[in-house]
Amino acid sequence: MGTGIYKINSVDATSQMQLKINTNWWNIENIHPKAEELNVKIFSSVAELYNAYKLGSLDMLTTTQSSNIEENIGTIGYNKKDICGRQFDYLALNCTENVLANKEVRQAISYAISRDEINNVAYGGKYIVKDFPLSYGSYLYNEKAQEFNPDKAKEILQNNGWEYKNNYWQKKVNKSTIRVKIDLVVNSSNQARVKTADIIKENLEKIGIPVKIISVKDRNISKLYCK
Repeated sequence: MGTGIYKINSVDATSQMQLKINTNWWNIENIHPKAEELNVKIFSSVAELYNAYKLGSLDMLTTTQSSNIEENIGTIGYNKKDICGRQFDYLALNCTENVLANKEVRQAISYAISRDEINNVAYGGKYIVKDFPLSYGSYLYNEKAQEFNPDKAKEILQNNGWEYKNNYWQKKVNKSTIRVKIDLVVNSSNQARVKTADIIKENLEKIGIPVKIISVKDRNISKLYCK
């Protein structure tokens, strides 16, 4: 399960797992796998993994973009291949809240946030800006990522009846005045997301949406949402 056209031939939980071609795999006669056998080495630490790679005892290793691999193995002597994964950072909005339940407000927020800036500043330009977890090539989704357009964000709010007055976007709903303002919760131990929150705050305040950043420790985030 999860090894594709290969099957597990042997396992040593402390050192390696050996995979061999599964001759019962469907359509195996037309696939022509390049390797008859794969040896997956097991290491007790990332330091041991990188050291084995530098010593030449590994042919290939996989890593994530967030791991600053160049600092550990350098930038020469190997070929690098980028593969889109399934990790997807996103801004979770409370759509049951009075203001954010408004679709146009959410659209305005999306247009006002520069995801390219977030990628470059908070994530070192190592990620791909997308709108959906499957938008890296799935036949289920082929739309382009939404553009960064602060003027479009303001236009959407205005067309939806919001008026910028006294430093707030506001309008009358059921005889009450509601204002667009955001409380943004961020994990204080995740520096990339702290930087992201700062950029979101700066972007939204440029179009007149005030943002209050609430920094909490990882262990307290679930408590905050359960209140």
